[in-house]
Amino acid sequence: MIHDGARPLIKKEFIDNLLDQMNDYKGATIAVKAKDTVKIGNENDEVIATTNRNNTWIVQTPQCFDRKILLRCHETTPDNLSTDDCTLLERENYKVKLVNGDYSNIKLTTKEDINIIKEYVKTLHK
Repeated sequence: MIHDGARPLIKKEFIDNLLDQMNDYKGATIAVKAKDTVKIGNENDEVIATTNRNNTWIVQTPQCFDRKILLRCHETTPDNLSTDDCTLLERENYKVKLVNGDYSNIKLTTKEDINIIKEYVKTLHK
C-alpha cells in the first residue's frame, strides 16, 4: 500500500476497501468522481479534448498493489513520466480498480489547503 502523506485525512475505510479489491485486481486506488469539467491541453495550452465527467475520476491515495508486480513495473519502466504508481500497471495492461473515496481526503499541496484542512478538522470535533 502506498500513501503519499500529503493527504492527512485518510480514513480506515479507504484502506479496508482497497484491501478488499486485491482479491480481484493487481492494483486499486482511492478516487472521487470529478466535479469539474476537465480539459486536456496541448503544449500551447490549447484545448484538444474534454473528458466525459461521468467517467472522469480524480485519483487520490492510498493506492494498493501486488508488490511483486509493482516492483517489476518500476524496474522495467524506461522513463519517469508516471505521476502515480497506477500508471505503471496501466502501461503493462493490468486493470486498476477505482475505489470510491470522498472529497474530505484533501491533498495538502498549497498554503490554501492548510486552511481548508484546519476548517474541516474543526467540524470533526463538534
